Amino acid sequence: MVSPKLAKKTIVRRSANYQPSIWDYDFVQSLKTEYVGEVCTKRINKLKEEVRLMLKQAVNPLDQLQLIDTLQRLGLAYHFEDEIKRILMSIYTHDSYENTRMREDLYATALEFRLLRQQGYKIPQEIFNSFRDEMGNFKMCLSEDWEGMLSLYEASFLSEEGESILQFARDFTTTSLKKFGEKLSFARDRIVENFLWTIGETFEPQFSYCRRMSTKVNSLLTIIDDIYDVYGTLDELELFTDAVQRWDVNAIEQLPDYMKLCFLSLYNTINEIAFDVLKEQEFHIIPYLKKADELKRGDVPKSIQCYMHETGASEAKARDHIRFLISETWNKMNKERVADSPFSETFIGVVINLARMAQCMYQYGDGHGIGNHETKDHVLSLLVQPIPCLSVTI
Repeated sequence: MVSPKLAKKTIVRRSANYQPSIWDYDFVQSLKTEYVGEVCTKRINKLKEEVRLMLKQAVNPLDQLQLIDTLQRLGLAYHFEDEIKRILMSIYTHDSYENTRMREDLYATALEFRLLRQQGYKIPQEIFNSFRDEMGNFKMCLSEDWEGMLSLYEASFLSEEGESILQFARDFTTTSLKKFGEKLSFARDRIVENFLWTIGETFEPQFSYCRRMSTKVNSLLTIIDDIYDVYGTLDELELFTDAVQRWDVNAIEQLPDYMKLCFLSLYNTINEIAFDVLKEQEFHIIPYLKKADELKRGDVPKSIQCYMHETGASEAKARDHIRFLISETWNKMNKERVADSPFSETFIGVVINLARMAQCMYQYGDGHGIGNHETKDHVLSLLVQPIPCLSVTI
């Protein structure tokens, strides 16, 4: 029973001003998983055994550490705790020739340090002394090793009180990685838009590999397009084009720093795709993927600007003309789609979908480069917002 004294008193209570939840019930319901049942359980167990075999067969310490790191990043390491503990204990207690050779590699050393410390081993910070100069500073040449720098940056967060080497490591890597990121600061960050292109082309589950590779390629194309159209000088672009045509990783020595990163990314991605195709299809595609015939210098004039310049037409008339050309092109494509072709129906469908995505992305402006409201709405409706389930009364 409430006290009479409290019952008569008006209490003004504070408000936390919490905002209402941005997630509705339909969104929570959409997060259900289809991976349940006996079939999925058997598949999971089979994959776990395959990973255990991979852990067992990995002999080189660096291969072991990279595999453990991958499992941890995927959130799957808890399935293999015993195997991981045995491997890390072996690396810690056996200072083999391979371990010693790893200490010459910043990436490998930092990875070993981080994983062992996470496991609770007392590995000293002095393991990084070989990467410091006579003044105690980290060698400046390391700043070009972005993989090693990132690995050292992550390792530095496992420092303890009084460990100045790791504090210096964090300061050094933070500064260097920021500068490294600035080398391509001019390039458009369009990961989501690039993925939107790929799901528009190949949305079916069985084409997951195609989506991953296409997103990588689209991202590289966007960056290279910016280099050629906006950032690079004529001399730099000629060197880059020559490096691509030669397909020689040693050619990067002649490139400016920002182009080295771009070429290495292109080189590694194309070789990865080519290896997979060669393994699965026994077809060598490198000569087709590295063609540089269309690489050229200069701002690319837009179709509307070209028509206005060539005919003196107004912008409105130029837009109408381009719409007419698009319509005519669709007529030709629709005719060719049902014609006899050496290509599979799947391939033809992907090509048609590519044209659809191009019109979708550019129908209301530059939906790829600028990222307008229409593109954002497409992403939200396709990937974030659930399809509302309407109740039907019978």
